[in-house]
Amino acid sequence: MAELDLSRYSTVPLFNTKAVVQETGVSAATLRAWERRYGVPEPDRTGSNYRLYSEREIALVRWLKERVDAGVNISQAVELYRRMADGESVKTSLPMMTGGHQIPSFLESRKRLIEAFLHFDEREAERILNELFAIYTIEDVLSEVIHPAMVTIGELWHNGEIGIPTEHFASAYVERKIMALINAQPTNHDAPLIVSGCAPHEQHELGILLVSLFLRRTGLRVLYLGQNVPLVDLQATLETLRPAMLALSASTEESALALVQIGEMVMEMPLPRPLFAFGGRAFQQSPHLVDQIPYGIHLGGEDAQVAARTALRHIRRHLYDRESEGRAS
Repeated sequence: MAELDLSRYSTVPLFNTKAVVQETGVSAATLRAWERRYGVPEPDRTGSNYRLYSEREIALVRWLKERVDAGVNISQAVELYRRMADGESVKTSLPMMTGGHQIPSFLESRKRLIEAFLHFDEREAERILNELFAIYTIEDVLSEVIHPAMVTIGELWHNGEIGIPTEHFASAYVERKIMALINAQPTNHDAPLIVSGCAPHEQHELGILLVSLFLRRTGLRVLYLGQNVPLVDLQATLETLRPAMLALSASTEESALALVQIGEMVMEMPLPRPLFAFGGRAFQQSPHLVDQIPYGIHLGGEDAQVAARTALRHIRRHLYDRESEGRAS
């Protein structure tokens, strides 16, 4: 559950508007509009009438932006913040925002979302997710509701219980939603770059999209190359971009084995070469495939949050080692 604990942040007004924009990705015009319309944030003023924000105000702006990026109306996000600030629990505050309906559990939400997909009801799917994004973190909604719902949709299609149009509708909707969340994250152009995508011959991109989003939310730059990333010209692309990591996913044995050649190609690149990471359902279903991919870092099976944390840990170690080598030379 998304909690907003502002008590651990300083209330000393130290930061000007430019600093807040850089820290949160919220424009100065938007900050002024929120302040004028909703009374938040509440910056102090200098003698020259310049705004100064505290760490607490920055944390609040970042929290509000996360809700807005997830599709929640800013007025609803501010109302939720005020109810939480008044000591109300999330579960008691949200029904007043949604016409008296009790907020369902993740399990109930998954069932409702699946039903919306089965009935091609995009409006209902949007309503379900907007409610969830208003009170839960983006990571929790994606990991506990959207991803398992899509696993169920895939199983229903595999078992012949639903048709291809239903599966395609659900997949297209979810992929659009995740891409919108990725694009909504602020970009730190000085952060390490991760190039991500699907292995050659691979069309299933939900898992790597989730990993890309979670990495983007840690502050890294992420360039997503999409489905079926070919080996042709990939080395030239990597040498031009000089990313910290290349991360590819595979859900079938065919696409997993196609990563062998990519791993070998990366190891033949001149230093400093990127890290090569891989993951996906193929390696969960057939663990022996992991040992067949040379020189790579296995990010795990289907848990995108675990995969993102593993990637981040290796990137930090890689950059530290590279910096240490540079100092030694």
